[in-house]
Amino acid sequence: MNSINVIVIANCSPSKKYAESDYPNVILSLGLKPIFMYDVDYSDNDSVDLTEKLSLYQEVVKYSSKDSKHPTSILDQLKDMDLVAIIPYTEDDVMDAEFFSDSLGLVSNLGSTSICRRDKYEMQSRIKQHGLTSIQQYTCASVQDICDFVKKCPASKYVIKPSNGAASEDVYLCTTLHELETKFHQMINKRNNCDLINETCLVQEYIDGKDWIVNTVSRNGVHKIVNVMRSYKSKINGRDFMYLETRLMDPVEVPVELCIYALNVLNALDFRCGAGHAEIKMSSNGPCLIEIGARVGGAQNEAALSQCIQYGYTPIKTAIYSYCSQSEFNKIPLIYSMTQEKYQCITINNVHRAFIWKTKYLTHLLEMLGSIVHVHKINCTYKDGELASKTQDLLTTIGRIFITSESSYSLQTSLCLVKEWEINLGNCII
Repeated sequence: MNSINVIVIANCSPSKKYAESDYPNVILSLGLKPIFMYDVDYSDNDSVDLTEKLSLYQEVVKYSSKDSKHPTSILDQLKDMDLVAIIPYTEDDVMDAEFFSDSLGLVSNLGSTSICRRDKYEMQSRIKQHGLTSIQQYTCASVQDICDFVKKCPASKYVIKPSNGAASEDVYLCTTLHELETKFHQMINKRNNCDLINETCLVQEYIDGKDWIVNTVSRNGVHKIVNVMRSYKSKINGRDFMYLETRLMDPVEVPVELCIYALNVLNALDFRCGAGHAEIKMSSNGPCLIEIGARVGGAQNEAALSQCIQYGYTPIKTAIYSYCSQSEFNKIPLIYSMTQEKYQCITINNVHRAFIWKTKYLTHLLEMLGSIVHVHKINCTYKDGELASKTQDLLTTIGRIFITSESSYSLQTSLCLVKEWEINLGNCII
């Protein structure tokens, strides 16, 4: 294999929705060989073959994070593969991908600073050290820790969440010390959706303001803004911070201070290569980071965004360029520009009791939406016959719909139709 460049996609949940075609297709377009890589110790990775979803990948590499020889055993194997890059897909993959890449001398973020791009406490501490606006916070391993923080940082609202969580799992808004203690007991020592035990919880002051998402790519410390979105959230089924929709914003609508702040965050957290997905609040005191991921963010569909962003510089495409091709990365503009098309990702939430899912429930909704907007894709969480739970986080939504239109009114109408459908779904369930 010495004559062929190899790309490895690190993917820790291959049996779920992540093994899609966008990554291998872009890799193949660069004349490189896509290889699928995953950790066999994750619960849903019992058996992964070159099935239909993985057919574009030319090889599968397995490793064990619990192996006593880990990571040296897999490093020896990777050294013989003439790799160009190891690219993380989900939040679960970031630290392994950066460690492997750094150990092999590939283009990557440094493994030695990986923790500040993954652990929410560490990232806030580091941007504070660099003089950037940050959230007052404390990592709590006991109720006494929570009491100490509340005394030190009196506030009307707090947020408590796992230190190493993802997908909005167990993120709560609390107004009293009693509420904080109750939620702490609910999540401490619980195994989260990243297959990690919640040994600590993060308690933070609540930051009010509009929610923004800044998606970037970097190479050798040069950063480019791929897109900026507004996210809209609400309280659903007793859970705060639940997504309703995410919209692509025209650069002229984006506050300049938001972009400057986001780029400063990348520098402070030592982003050198690959994608960045920053969630930022625009508060009365200016922009403030909520959290950031060193990977391509959700709510982004390549086909839909390619219709809305000039020259088709979509998130996955630009992320792969940032790892694999200096020349292609150089062509990416410092900040994106838009076509006439507008983009929206609508989250479909289940506001009813748990029920057995039937795909036919979506048929009428698609017919209504298809008459007013271009529906590019639906990611549905459930298959026929599966139990659809009440939405509690991003993993228990019914799914996401990705749409485009030249009309902002059509997008708003589509959102109203979806939210009405969510309520009426209760009449369909038998």
